[in-house]
Amino acid sequence: MLVIGLIGTVCSGKSTVARVFEEAGAEVFSADEEVARLYERDEVRRRVREEFGDSVFTLEGKVNRAALARRVFPDPAELRKLTEGIIYPPVRAEMEKRVRAAREGRLASKALVLDAPTLVEAGCARLCDRLVFVTAPIARRRAWAAASRGWEEGEIERREALMTGEEEKRKLADATIENASGLDDLKAAAMDVWRRLTDAAR
Repeated sequence: MLVIGLIGTVCSGKSTVARVFEEAGAEVFSADEEVARLYERDEVRRRVREEFGDSVFTLEGKVNRAALARRVFPDPAELRKLTEGIIYPPVRAEMEKRVRAAREGRLASKALVLDAPTLVEAGCARLCDRLVFVTAPIARRRAWAAASRGWEEGEIERREALMTGEEEKRKLADATIENASGLDDLKAAAMDVWRRLTDAAR
């Protein structure tokens, strides 16, 4: 089974592309959803509290992901504590489990899509047969981040400064989707890439 990895710039529309692929018959592994499940585990909450304190928790005892992001992203050492020490290992293990299932024909789908913002940084791009790079103009990304996530100006740039650069990701990719206009155009471009990749894999 074909394994497709989604990579790209922050807030570029990767999740929308993943949904298009899912509607076309793919199974999607969402790293964001897996991280959300991790933060519900007592052991993970304990480790987060030990490393980062009570300030990154809500009054109900749940991990406040926005507060945690504000804590770790300005400091590469703190970010590594979270990602490499707590988040990446279990997410990588679950991703590898899903890829094994795909390779062994145990998934009832046309392809497995790995939707993980740090797929390259976590060393998981090697799991994929094909990589799809998604990007959008910075103004569009800033507007979307502010409207949907409440991010302040400069947050995209701060996060991307800690990630693999855009040009390097472009070079790694087997296909590129430019999210430069409307949603319909993005979906059409995603479907075009889906057809090309799945047809070539037959």
